[in-house]
Amino acid sequence: WVSEQPASSMRFGQYKVPDGGGESGEFVIFYFDGGSGGDADANVARWIRQMGPGAAENATMARQNINGLQITSVHAEGTYDPGMMSGSSGPQPNFGLVGVVIEGGPEGSVFLRLTGPQSLVRKLLPEIERLMGSLSSS
Repeated sequence: WVSEQPASSMRFGQYKVPDGGGESGEFVIFYFDGGSGGDADANVARWIRQMGPGAAENATMARQNINGLQITSVHAEGTYDPGMMSGSSGPQPNFGLVGVVIEGGPEGSVFLRLTGPQSLVRKLLPEIERLMGSLSSS
């Protein structure tokens, strides 16, 4: 993964995730000082909407308590529309999204989002699950 300059002040960190075939995905870390950023349900709903009509029917969501943290994750596929603020070239068909909301840390919630071609996102699901399992509130 290649560290990049965050595209906006809302992004704490940003990484380009190459798929080895010329395409790439993006992994973003969001942290909002003071505990803002919305709750898990609001973020999950927004992420699913970004994947276009029909994405909700096949999206999967999970809630887990891992090492004292409440982790909510969602995986959705469809036509990803990152919105006007992203600087993107517009809707991107056959994309996948994995979003993770980490609540219960000492400094507030942290939000992770992986987007990219469906095949890349599916391939990285086990890595995201390992990442979630390694989190700790200390």
